[in-house]
Formats: sequence, structure tokens, C-alpha cells
Amino acid sequence: MKKIKYLLIVIVQVSITLMGCSPTIDTQQVEGVIQEGFVQKTGIEVKSISCPKDIKPEPNTTFNCKLKAKDGSEIDLVVTQKDDQGNITWNADKGLISLPKLAKSIDDSIKQQKNIDVNTDCGSGEFKIAHTNDTFDCNITDGTGNTTVAKITVKDEDGNVSWETLPKQSSADEQPPEDGE
Repeated sequence: MKKIKYLLIVIVQVSITLMGCSPTIDTQQVEGVIQEGFVQKTGIEVKSISCPKDIKPEPNTTFNCKLKAKDGSEIDLVVTQKDDQGNITWNADKGLISLPKLAKSIDDSIKQQKNIDVNTDCGSGEFKIAHTNDTFDCNITDGTGNTTVAKITVKDEDGNVSWETLPKQSSADEQPPEDGE
């Protein structure tokens, strides 16, 4: 098994208008801006975002929002107020795996260890929300079309992962006939 660190910080500068005379940030607008930016940066479809209400505009303070993806996975987002005018940045710095970087690392590791060129596919999209002890599969295909599965295990919230190839399972068509046939 290999440990590989993958971490993405998504930071977007946005301007949020305060609601009239209200001394709070319009968190519904914050949620909408974050949702649009998250989908644009990661390709992950969002079901909902929940930010605390009654956030007072104070420079250099943070608050957390919870994002729930359409597949049911969740990730915490840290929102930082840059000033008291509603300018914010947000980031997802824990629990986000870069699938192309992970696939390339697996390809490179197999090339180095076995001198075999392979192509690893960890699924569609650029990123996957994954947390400590989550597992998922990637398919590894060699130059002759043979495919095996790599089981990916997330080791911690900082994006460290380990992977191992699983033994090939023969299909029902390849199994020997029963006695008497």
C-alpha cells in the first residue's frame, strides 16, 4: 500500500451585499455563491449548503458551512470574512480528493514498480468528497485491456490515501463446468 497526499483548497473572492439596515450578512446569498463556485471548481453537484444565520460582518473572522452533495457525501467549508463589507473567501481544505492526481500517482507507481504502462480510472469528475476510512474503487487497465480494481482507503482528513489492487474475480462465464457436464 502507498500513502499519497491529495488536498485541494478552493478559494473564491466574492462580494456579498449586506441586507438593508440589517447588521448581518445575507447567508442565503453566501450559500448560493458558494454552491455555484463549488460546482464550477470541482464538478460535484450540490444538493444543499447550510450556513449559520445571523452572522455579523466582522473582518478576519470565520464561520463554517456544511455542503451536502447530490450523492449524499458531505464536506465542511470554512468561510472567512475579509472585511466588514461582506467580502468573503471560502475553502474546502479537508475531505476533497483530486481524482486525476490520484490516478496519475497510481499509474506512476505501477510503472516504477513493475515497468508496466497502465491507465487508472477513478470515476467521472475532477474531485471526490471522501473522509477518513472511506473507501472507493479505481479501475486499472493495462496495455492489453486487462483490468483490475484498486481499493482506495482514505487515511485522514488531510487527503492521505493508501491503495491496493484486489485479486481478479473470475466471471460466471469463466468458471469451470459443474461435474457431469
